[in-house]
Amino acid sequence: MKNKSIISLIIVLLLSGCLDFTLGVKNHIEKKTGGMDTLVTTTGDNIIKASELSRWTYAANGGDAEAQYHMGKAFCCGKRPYYNTYDALKWFCKAAKQGQRDAMLEIGKIYDNAQKDDGSMIPRDNVLAYVYFKKAVEHGNEKALSFQEAKAARLNSMQKQKAQNILEQWPEIQCEIH
Repeated sequence: MKNKSIISLIIVLLLSGCLDFTLGVKNHIEKKTGGMDTLVTTTGDNIIKASELSRWTYAANGGDAEAQYHMGKAFCCGKRPYYNTYDALKWFCKAAKQGQRDAMLEIGKIYDNAQKDDGSMIPRDNVLAYVYFKKAVEHGNEKALSFQEAKAARLNSMQKQKAQNILEQWPEIQCEIH
C-alpha cells in the first residue's frame, strides 16, 4: 500500500510538471506493459517505471555502480529543457570510479562535447575526454575504441603526456566539477 501511495505521489508530481525523471532515458529499462507505475513522457518516446526509478535512486545512493550509471543517463543525453549535465556527470563519475565502463564512455563524451559558449559549467577538456575513452576501452567497452582513436589523433605531444600522467593516477583523477 505504501508503494502505491509513493507511486501515486510521483505520478501526480510528474503530471503537474514538478518532477521529470524520464528525461533522456531511452532503452535502459525493460519496457513492460501494464502496472500502475508506468510513466510516459509527453512525446511518448521514453518509458520509465516509477518503481524502477525508485530502485535506481535507492541503489545508486547505496553505491551500486549500475544504478549510478542509469541515474546519470536519466539526467544527461537529451535535448529537453530540464536535463542536467552537471548531475549526470556526478552520477557517471561515481559509477566510473567503481569500474562501470559505460559511465566512463559517457564521461568522455561529456568532456569531448562540452561547449563553454553555451553556458555550461563543464568545460571542454580533450585530455580528460581521451583519458575516459581509454579507461572505457581498458574495461571492455568496444564502442569507446573509435572515440579513443579519434581523440588520440587530435592530441598534441604535450596533451598526450598530460593524459599519461593522469592515467597513472587512476582512479584518483578529476571527474566531477566542484
